[in-house]
Amino acid sequence: MAKRRISILFEIVIYVITSFIFLYIFTGVYLWSMDIGSTNRLLFGILLSIQFLIIEIWVIFREFSSRYPKKEKTIL
Repeated sequence: MAKRRISILFEIVIYVITSFIFLYIFTGVYLWSMDIGSTNRLLFGILLSIQFLIIEIWVIFREFSSRYPKKEKTIL
């Protein structure tokens, strides 16, 4: 049971780290190509990061809940 929890936590950590690296590169390139003021660019970057964070939490929840379903308790 402990090994399963460690492997699940390790997968979540790796998944989050790689997604944040991708998010950082994507938003950096996208915001650099936009011709807007620095304040608007910062605000847009924050909003885009919050949106990706919400999507990331949803994806992690769906993937791990489908991969590791809850065990049903049987009443004898």
